[in-house]
Amino acid sequence: MKGNSKFPIKHETYLKGGKMKERKTFWIVLVMAILLLAALIYIGIDVYSNWKADRENAIYEEGALFGLEQTVLQIAQMASTCQQVPLVVGNQTMNIIWVDCLTRQ
Repeated sequence: MKGNSKFPIKHETYLKGGKMKERKTFWIVLVMAILLLAALIYIGIDVYSNWKADRENAIYEEGALFGLEQTVLQIAQMASTCQQVPLVVGNQTMNIIWVDCLTRQ
């Protein structure tokens, strides 16, 4: 019966080769899954880093705007007392006076 077999490969060899193919396929799928997981982690870290940097920049800009507003309000409050308000810009000093105070005197 061995000589009359339609398959030239012995049955045991075919099973062994099939197991090797299954094992090889398993390792290929495992390596691909690990690479996919690594890529997703890398992308996630990159997206998180960008989000964090954008958030920090927004907080910085918000603080700078608040400081600017407070400075302008403080200058206006000082000028409203009809006192000269010295402002230093670069290496020049200017004295600001509220115009309403000039008309009162």
